[in-house]
Amino acid sequence: MLYCRNQEIDILRGIAIIAILILHAGVLTKGLDDYPWLMHFVLRFSTGVQLFFVLSGYLVAQSMDRCVAKGEGVRGFLIRRFAKLTPLYLLFMHVHIGLFLVTSWLAPDVPPLRNSVTTEALTISNYLLHLVFLQGFVPAQLHTLLDGSWSIVIEVYFYLFFAFIPYKFIKTSLSVFKTYIISIGLAIVCIVLIGRHHSGYSHYAFFAQFPCFLLGVSVQRIKNNPGFKRQFSQWDTSLVAVALLLALGFVKGETKPLGDSHIYAILFAILLFSSGSIPLYFPKVISKIIANFGKQSYAIFFIHMVLLKAWYVLASAYEIEIIFWFALALNIFIAVPLTWVISYFFIDPIDRFFVTRADKFLARRN
Repeated sequence: MLYCRNQEIDILRGIAIIAILILHAGVLTKGLDDYPWLMHFVLRFSTGVQLFFVLSGYLVAQSMDRCVAKGEGVRGFLIRRFAKLTPLYLLFMHVHIGLFLVTSWLAPDVPPLRNSVTTEALTISNYLLHLVFLQGFVPAQLHTLLDGSWSIVIEVYFYLFFAFIPYKFIKTSLSVFKTYIISIGLAIVCIVLIGRHHSGYSHYAFFAQFPCFLLGVSVQRIKNNPGFKRQFSQWDTSLVAVALLLALGFVKGETKPLGDSHIYAILFAILLFSSGSIPLYFPKVISKIIANFGKQSYAIFFIHMVLLKAWYVLASAYEIEIIFWFALALNIFIAVPLTWVISYFFIDPIDRFFVTRADKFLARRN
């Protein structure tokens, strides 16, 4: 399979997906704007996306090495990626469209929630864009048919870019570092140029997030060095402490023009260096729970937005009024434990089915 099953990585993925679940549960709670301090706190959970990107770079480099060693090469790598990403992506894109059609029929007076499907967005051209992951290049269509898909399409672009261009050249930690410096320059140019015309879109552009992936690749290359454990393992706990202290100290930080997300990506890369000590910071039961979220993170990512939006439609249609704090608690319950249950019993098995089929297909070919 693409991702190696180890508890340290799954815990980090679990932390990332739980952060995103809390973020969306918070921003989709009516009345959050009335509590600026809480809004600021909730928005910090958006850095879970950068943690995902760093982890993705690490795991993709690891996967490509494994595919090359097994004789599957780039072809095998892309088949595995296609099997992992595409089925659930297409399934939930159509679920979002279906939710819009049902809502339009049963509750036409309910105003659309942010980043929901609308009549204006549901066009053949936009549908085709989403089918082939090209909405990432069209700012106006980015959040229109599948909320959250911006991060998915950026991952797709990174897989393709990594498979056909950088993999041949960034096989050492030094070459990755050089590529990272170049990517920072591209990110700055991208953000400055795009920001003049689409300021909100610059954060969602591929080159603006590309350095985060390369940080993960850098960590994988360095940790792949035979002497890494001997040289750095004794510093695991210290690196975690430094990363957490820097993160706490940077809560109100800002960097121009890149934005503070890139600083957090560096902190997450430091955490990834010392991932072996991560489980030591949690009781065993908590570690297992978080790791289980990490194992299902892709399925969970798609499910929670559907549940939150379906609940919004239901509450709006029946004019259900709930006080803010209870509504926030309810949204967190829907986004976290309820999403996990549905993922575990229904959606994650679909994900694993297609991944397993890809494994068997490549095994027959080799």
